[in-house]
Amino acid sequence: MAELFDIASYDTAKAAGIAITATTEGSPQTVVTLTTPNLPAGKYNIGYSWQATFQGKDRPLFFKIGGTLADAAFFSNAPGVNNALVYNRAYFFPKDYVGGVVTLSLEMYDPLAQAVVDFVDVSIARLQ
Repeated sequence: MAELFDIASYDTAKAAGIAITATTEGSPQTVVTLTTPNLPAGKYNIGYSWQATFQGKDRPLFFKIGGTLADAAFFSNAPGVNNALVYNRAYFFPKDYVGGVVTLSLEMYDPLAQAVVDFVDVSIARLQ
């Protein structure tokens, strides 16, 4: 039987102050990338968090996870008319992984090339 600290691992990458210049889904901008060491098979918690400053209301910023566990499609967020121009988002989900090196990135684009990512994190943590 494995002890908790025999299996625990946590890898993360951070970036800050990134002007989003990519304007299309076909050529997104990678704002942060994490490459892990060789991970054993197990259940992992995959996550990202970011905060962006928008230059206007209802102007979407599109994003998705790229790399080994890439999202199939982009998501978007925009500050609505009653919200501040600074918006943040965090999302984490469990994933069974067969093992090996994982590359995680966060890719973004802004059709108006005006958003600035104040900070961004991607992480993977072994649960069991």
